Amino acid sequence: MTAERSRLRNRCEDLLAGFLLGGLKALPRPLAQPLLRGVGSLTCLLTPGRRRHAIDVVCARLAVPRARAKQIVRRSYQGICLNVLEGYWAAREVRRRGDISSLADVEGVEHLQRALESGRGVLLCSAHIGAWELIPVVLSHLARPILIMAKSNANPLIGERLLRMRGSVARAVIAKEDARGLAKAMRGGELLAILTDQRARAHGVQLPFLGQLASQHRVTGMLARRFGAVCLPIYALRQAEGLPYRVVIEPPIEADPALAEAEAEIEVVQRLSSSLEKHVLAQPEQWLWIHDRWRKAERGREVPAPVSASTPEPEQELLRESAAS
Repeated sequence: MTAERSRLRNRCEDLLAGFLLGGLKALPRPLAQPLLRGVGSLTCLLTPGRRRHAIDVVCARLAVPRARAKQIVRRSYQGICLNVLEGYWAAREVRRRGDISSLADVEGVEHLQRALESGRGVLLCSAHIGAWELIPVVLSHLARPILIMAKSNANPLIGERLLRMRGSVARAVIAKEDARGLAKAMRGGELLAILTDQRARAHGVQLPFLGQLASQHRVTGMLARRFGAVCLPIYALRQAEGLPYRVVIEPPIEADPALAEAEAEIEVVQRLSSSLEKHVLAQPEQWLWIHDRWRKAERGREVPAPVSASTPEPEQELLRESAAS
């Protein structure tokens, strides 16, 4: 009965998502955007537990009055909903005009060129800030179609829908759990987009973020140190006046070969974290505050747990892949 109910729930959620997305896609962008913001505001109201916790986190991490924290969290919810269609709108705009000049002002193209000229795999390191779904469209125009790393969705039907949407603006999607696929992409000199700001739970590396230790994934550090990948911080930020978006590409980050493997990996993760921190402080409304990166972080521990049977399987597989290369 539980399994049947779960399948029914998944199907109903997918049908609702398809109905809403179909309707919004049919609308002109200037009409759809306010509706998506409205959906975000409504979702904020309908999730009081998450909303209150996010407001508490904003107050603690940014030291702002509660009224300002409420505004930041509400706009953060709106940003989540806008992201659902921003990639679709961007791809449509590029197809119509043939370039991205009206879509995005890009800063740091020279850093992208430097990374491409290295001939190595490139990690396009972004986060849940601004219009992150816009990045594949911009990079496909500036360089070549890219790969996207994504985690599985709790609802497999909606997950498939998201894969189809992302696949329309990227060359392929690699599952977060597919360590072999990640290793192959780096060995093949691919461009791989990855969002670095999800909480890594007990198996991450504990590093400071916005003044407190947070559990952070070390996959970027592992790919940089063990596969020679170049990490390229990149962010697509909304501007108050609307289009164009501001796309910021920062200088490449590479693993220091003079350091031991674990130290080099941690340094890469910390530098990426510091890059994101700078943008969150400058544009707090554009970051996804409902992802609590600090929950259950172990105070005082700033080195990764040793690789063992308790290490997540994808990271164990990455280690095995690097040993075989």
